[in-house]
Amino acid sequence: MDYSFFDDDLQTRFTALLDSLNVPWTAKADAMEGTTVRIDDDIADETADLIDAEYDALFEEQAALAETRPGWITRRVAGVQVRLADGSERTVALDARLSNRLLEHFSAEEVSELVGAIAESLSRDYNGPLCKFPLE
Repeated sequence: MDYSFFDDDLQTRFTALLDSLNVPWTAKADAMEGTTVRIDDDIADETADLIDAEYDALFEEQAALAETRPGWITRRVAGVQVRLADGSERTVALDARLSNRLLEHFSAEEVSELVGAIAESLSRDYNGPLCKFPLE
């Protein structure tokens, strides 16, 4: 799972939570002049729920900060990272309005799974009725 930050203090609060939960993480600068914090997907559901709840709260703070900073809000989009069948990663851009609606009903992990399933399905060479979809 990847978590994006554009504010160092918010990232520090997030990684402090990860440390307190003994969840290993890595951080790297991203192309949008922010930082991406990555954790493994194979963590306990209860821990994942705590992490997602904290990130959701920090994301709201980050959005409020962005509104106050000149030049930060020039486009409203959201991105979901997906791994393609060949192992490469891509960012799927979503309109912010759509992304917000998804996140009202699904966790960030579930949105990522949904977009990943769509990307995986698009990589298959099949177009037709699902009842005739070739089983693998």
